[in-house]
Amino acid sequence: MRVQIMESPDRALLDQWLARWADLVDFEVVRVITSAEAVATVAPRL
Repeated sequence: MRVQIMESPDRALLDQWLARWADLVDFEVVRVITSAEAVATVAPRL
């Protein structure tokens, strides 16, 4: 198993990169958010 952390200002650019390697590698993409984004997402449910 290998972990690689990627950052992109545009998800479409990351998707293009993933597509170029899709014939050789299986990817699992997990979106990481900041604490502020997490609070904004959860707060309305509290």
